[in-house]
Amino acid sequence: MPHITAFARNRWYESGAVTDLTIRGNTFTLPSGPVIFVEPTNQVVDPAHPVHHDIKVQDNRFDVGDVTVVNAKSVGGFAFTGNTVRRLEKADAPPYTSPLFVFHGSTGIRIAHNDYDKGLNTSVVTD
Repeated sequence: MPHITAFARNRWYESGAVTDLTIRGNTFTLPSGPVIFVEPTNQVVDPAHPVHHDIKVQDNRFDVGDVTVVNAKSVGGFAFTGNTVRRLEKADAPPYTSPLFVFHGSTGIRIAHNDYDKGLNTSVVTD
C-alpha cells in the first residue's frame, strides 16, 4: 500500500483519481480548510461509481481552527482512524461551528478511534 504525502500550505490534496492511498504520520498545524480535500473534476457524482477508492487517513495530528478537516467527493471506502484533532483556541473559547467531516456522493465511510478536543463540531455531513 503506498504512503503518499503531498502538501500545499499544510494541506493535502489530490489532482486525479486515487486508489489505495494512506496518509499517515503527519502533523497539520494551523491549516486552512478543508485540510484534506478530495474532489475529482467530474461534475456528475454517482455513489455507485466513485472516482476514488480506499483512502485511509491514520495516525495523524491536526491542530486546527474552525475548519473542516476532511471534504471528500466521490469516494468508495474512506477511513479516518487513530487521529488526534486538537483546537488551537483555549478550552473556554466558543465551540467551533464547522463540521469536521463533509462527504459528497461517497460510500463506505469509517470514522473511528480518534481523539478529539472538547469544543470541536464532530458532525459528519453527507449527501
